[in-house]
Amino acid sequence: MLDHPWTIRAADLIPVALLGALIAVQVFARDTAVVLDARLVGLGVAAGLLALRVPFLPMVVGAALAAALVRQL
Repeated sequence: MLDHPWTIRAADLIPVALLGALIAVQVFARDTAVVLDARLVGLGVAAGLLALRVPFLPMVVGAALAAALVRQL
């Protein structure tokens, strides 16, 4: 059963889904409320840099800088 192609595919996708859910909860939630703040800008910058295939470390730095700049406004 564990060698079935469907099981292997599902096992590959579960970590991706869990990470996506964790990111959504960390970006959009504060206690029991939904919030839109600088974290959303950082996530957007990271997604844009990821689409441009920027390496991981510059992507993280760019996202952190964007979030920090928005928080200063």
